[in-house]
Amino acid sequence: MSGASGAAPRGFFARLFRRREYLQHPELGRLELIVGAGNTGHWIQDNDDDDGVLASFETVGNAPPTAAQVAFLRRIVGDPALILDDVQAVIAPAYAQYFGEPLPRAWPLSMRLCAVGVPLDADPANPWDLSLESEQGAIFNVGFRNGTAVIDAIDD
Repeated sequence: MSGASGAAPRGFFARLFRRREYLQHPELGRLELIVGAGNTGHWIQDNDDDDGVLASFETVGNAPPTAAQVAFLRRIVGDPALILDDVQAVIAPAYAQYFGEPLPRAWPLSMRLCAVGVPLDADPANPWDLSLESEQGAIFNVGFRNGTAVIDAIDD
C-alpha cells in the first residue's frame, strides 16, 4: 500500500515494533538504544538510582558512546561549576518568571544536576543539553546550541 492511501509507511511499523537494543558498556553499565531520525541514535544509560544523573549519548547509527563522550560526561558531572556561568544566565530569568521570585544567590546548592545529553563527538559546538531539578521539584531543561545556553523547557 502506498503512503497516499493513508496507510503508515512500513518503516514506521518496523521502528515501532523492533526489538529493544541494549549494550553493556564497560564504564557506563547498561545502555538502551533509542533510534532517531535519519541515521542518529541515542544511547540512554539505564540508571535506577534516584540520586544519579541520567545520561544519554548522541551517536551515528548504533555506534557505542566514544571515550571522548564518556570523558565529556565525567567532566560535567564531576565539576558542574564548568558550566554554571552559562547556565545561570538563562536559569535566573526563567526561575524568576516560573516561581515569581529571584533565583537564590546559592542556587547551585539548591538545584541538582539530574540529566546530561552528551553531544555527538563530545563536541560542545554540537547540540547538547542538561537538566537541573530545583528544591521545589521543577526541572529546568537547558539546551546548548552552538555553545550558547537556552531554556528548552521547565517541567513540573
